[in-house]
Amino acid sequence: MVFSDDKLTATSRKEARISAIVPVRIYGMDANGKPFGANVATLNISRNGVLLSNVDVALNSGDVVGIQKGIAKAKYRVKWFGQKGTPTQGQVGLECMEPARNIFAIEEPAVVIDANEQAGVKRRRGGSGGGEKNERRAAARYKCDMGVQVRMEGSEMNLWSRCTDVSDGGCYVESRSPIKVGSKLNVTFLFSPIT
Repeated sequence: MVFSDDKLTATSRKEARISAIVPVRIYGMDANGKPFGANVATLNISRNGVLLSNVDVALNSGDVVGIQKGIAKAKYRVKWFGQKGTPTQGQVGLECMEPARNIFAIEEPAVVIDANEQAGVKRRRGGSGGGEKNERRAAARYKCDMGVQVRMEGSEMNLWSRCTDVSDGGCYVESRSPIKVGSKLNVTFLFSPIT
């Protein structure tokens, strides 16, 4: 992960983020000065920032890009981006330069609530080093690499992808096509039997 000079971190954020997978369009000039436009998805949003996934464009910290959701548009500044070969590859953290536009229609909360504390989720010790490591998941995740076929209920179209980890509560399937939160899916795991 590459941070800009002011090193925006989860602890230095001025407001809570809302986990939301929303299809958006990012556009602007890439790190080589060439115009680009790409359909991507959000991972979390707020009035003043957004975390994007599936960004396959070279960007620099400080670059100004546009984000479009439907017909609403706003300018954002690149705060950080995930490096190739890391778990954050394809992710970009952006700060909104025009928060009054509020393209995600987020209302200001009266009180900021930590959803993990409210749900009683405890953070676990993790990693090989000493000390606490922030772990937001209640169930342990296990790495895997298997093919999956995903189909939205009522659709005849199949999406072929990869499942990269599983847990008691679900799995992570890589996808270039965002799926609406709450969608009912038929998922078929494709793996070879152990011989």
